[in-house]
Amino acid sequence: MKSNHHAIFAALILMVFTLGAEPVFSQPKDEAQSQLQDQPRDQTQNQPQNHLKRPLPDPFLSYFIKAQKSLNKQEAEKKRQQKLALNREKQRQLTAAKRLEALREPYTDLQKLELAQLTLTAIVSAKGKAWAMVRDKLGRGYILKKGTFIGTKGGVVKEIVWQVKKALFGKQYVRKVLIKEPYLSKDQYIKYKTIEMKMAEMEYK
Repeated sequence: MKSNHHAIFAALILMVFTLGAEPVFSQPKDEAQSQLQDQPRDQTQNQPQNHLKRPLPDPFLSYFIKAQKSLNKQEAEKKRQQKLALNREKQRQLTAAKRLEALREPYTDLQKLELAQLTLTAIVSAKGKAWAMVRDKLGRGYILKKGTFIGTKGGVVKEIVWQVKKALFGKQYVRKVLIKEPYLSKDQYIKYKTIEMKMAEMEYK
């Protein structure tokens, strides 16, 4: 009788342990694969393979960069040279203007008179040299020779002409004074123009 009770008690204990344990079931194969696909992938796999997609370097790119740098350097040098040339031109024009002003600076009474205020009254020639005389409106006389400064515009006596030419009836005497006078041209260079101061031409039979 006691052995039966022990057998029943052992069976009850086994039943309790059996009912308390959680059943273990194996997952189906398809469900396991689905869960694996749902799991997040490794971050390195999600990142784009930049090192594989990077384009190959252009072999001509360095040449073009150097060529562009050289071109930019040439353009900069060209602009610098143009600026220097412009400054030199401005300096030249300024110097020319100052020089003309200095040439017109009066140092004698004859340089304070305009050419229109003077009258050529006589020319004398001897031994290959010639002299002339001019008078102002007040009757004051001035002797001229080659190189004499005359007039308010920086004029200089260039030549004194005393010639005898054959005329239709006898001889013709040509007497005049050639004066070179400085001026500034349109491009701001000092140039000279020739002005003639004449005496009345005389004819003799």
